[in-house]
Amino acid sequence: MSAHDPSSEATCASHLPTHPVACQRVDVVTGSRLHFGLLSTQPVDRVCYGGCGLMIRRPSVHVRAVRSDRFRFEGEFETRCREVAQRFVDYFGLPTLPSCDLQLLQSSDAHAGLGSGTQINLAIATALTTLLQMPISLKQLAAEIAARGRRSAIGVHGFAHGGLVVESGIPEGQMLGRLTATQPFPSHWRILLVRPRQFKAHVHGGVEQAHFAQLASAAPAERDALLAIMNDEILPASIAHDFEAFCNSVSRYNHASGMLFAPVQGGAYNGPQLEALVAWLRDAGCQGIGQSSWGPTIFAFCPDQESAEAMRQRLLSADDGDRLTIEITQARNKPASVCAKRESSGCEIE
Repeated sequence: MSAHDPSSEATCASHLPTHPVACQRVDVVTGSRLHFGLLSTQPVDRVCYGGCGLMIRRPSVHVRAVRSDRFRFEGEFETRCREVAQRFVDYFGLPTLPSCDLQLLQSSDAHAGLGSGTQINLAIATALTTLLQMPISLKQLAAEIAARGRRSAIGVHGFAHGGLVVESGIPEGQMLGRLTATQPFPSHWRILLVRPRQFKAHVHGGVEQAHFAQLASAAPAERDALLAIMNDEILPASIAHDFEAFCNSVSRYNHASGMLFAPVQGGAYNGPQLEALVAWLRDAGCQGIGQSSWGPTIFAFCPDQESAEAMRQRLLSADDGDRLTIEITQARNKPASVCAKRESSGCEIE
């Protein structure tokens, strides 16, 4: 995992030994994860899941940990954050929760299809291991402390690398999906994040587990077809900055992957509301349309900021525009930023 390392700061990171300069404060900032879709829902040839996705700059997650006389937490998702801190204690065999002020200063909405839980958990785990100088690998950090990456590892590898992430799947007996490639994404392209203001069919936790339990394994031919689009079309189009080819391939990939979930979500998208939204966006001229994870966030790509702003205004001005939230973002082509300081004063990181 790379760490932000300004020359004016004394930094320490989770992979360093425990004897260098002690950190008094750590800030960790990461983005969100778009998920273009899985390769399979059950093992195929002893490998399961896999897929591709993209790290984006906004919405962002910002976690801060400052040494203190006892453990205190401030921010949303307190139960989640305390659970990560407890797993940190259990993994390293510590007697009590770490003596620090842990703050979740910024986060994206939960259950929006943007992988907020993974980014929050990894940011907290990184902040604590860095503050207390506890060496740990990315695999152990994700599996044992953050408790993420048990199906898709796009968010885990995206946290560590940024950009476009291609993952081949979890081999039998392993904890984390294998990273095939990471690639800087065209920085001038923009992404529209569109979702209904009112949406009730959220999928997470026990509902998600029940959905996966109902799904049959993808046929090898289905997985091979998705692999071909991912490796031979999406990745090369991104490298070549071929906007039209990328949009075409990511839409087809997302639809084909979504059809693996048709028995539980009714089609390629999670219910008729999102199905209608995708069709509406397509009719409006959006390109590269897809559902991120279970939704309700639907993404679409634009070749530049000007066209993204024009499309956003066009959508908001339409009859159903007031029923949607529409944000413009871009790729995050770098790892999570980690700023560690000797003093408790601020860090300027994005």
